[in-house]
Amino acid sequence: MAKINRIIPFGWWPANWGMTGTRRKVTEAEYYWDGEDLAYRLLDIDHEDKDSKEYRTDKLRLDYRYHKIGEFEYGLGLIENDIKLTETDREREAAKYLHRFGKITAEELEYKLFDLSYVVKDTEDYQRAKLKLDVRFGKKSEEEADHELLDMKFEDKNSIDYKIAQLELEYKWGNITENQKEKETATLLREPWFNVIGADQAVQGENVSMAFELDWNEFFIQFLESKGWSGVSQDEIVDRWFESAMKQMIGVDGYGYIDEGDDDPMPLASKVKRDDGLTEYR
Repeated sequence: MAKINRIIPFGWWPANWGMTGTRRKVTEAEYYWDGEDLAYRLLDIDHEDKDSKEYRTDKLRLDYRYHKIGEFEYGLGLIENDIKLTETDREREAAKYLHRFGKITAEELEYKLFDLSYVVKDTEDYQRAKLKLDVRFGKKSEEEADHELLDMKFEDKNSIDYKIAQLELEYKWGNITENQKEKETATLLREPWFNVIGADQAVQGENVSMAFELDWNEFFIQFLESKGWSGVSQDEIVDRWFESAMKQMIGVDGYGYIDEGDDDPMPLASKVKRDDGLTEYR
């Protein structure tokens, strides 16, 4: 609506002579204007502070009523200027509203709500919770999250405990075998370690052969040497000890025979180092 053309100015009417302040401003506006123009002038008269949330909220209602803004802008504006909400609550409700209108994705909404739920973001609790969210939305794998959690747990990355925990994770995710984990753990702890990691049996007629793949760490060699075992190489030291252990285990007599209590004892076969690393007893 346009301004109403009045023949007689507002101030000429005797009834208006004594009016002052807000009442005079309202009456004068109603005298010269109507409809949309009057509504906006009354709004300005009613609010001295044009930066207040109350003013912005009332103006939003007028803008929406007179089609100056759409439903989305109107609803978002009401949330942003709601004096009953805290700043955090306004941000939370605004994020939900943006998602409702397709302005942000469900993932973006989750991250926004997550951040708003933590006042302090440089804590371990925040980092742990964010890692779970990252895994949930595929930003990080569970393995990556496990390693980051491990790094949070240990301040000293050179400690034995940290390195052992790393080995546990590497084994958990299939990056190393159980044998590798146990060997490296024992080595870190400077403990002797030995294991038979492979065995192979072959039968050809009356001949039976067994092949073993052995593994050990340096501290096991030191242990054997301390017990009097010797050799030109680590392989020879271990082979000598293992052969002796095998004889004791299967009950070989002093003549190189397995005593089974019958009239035809079975002779202990010779040992051969195979190309595949296994030691074969024939």
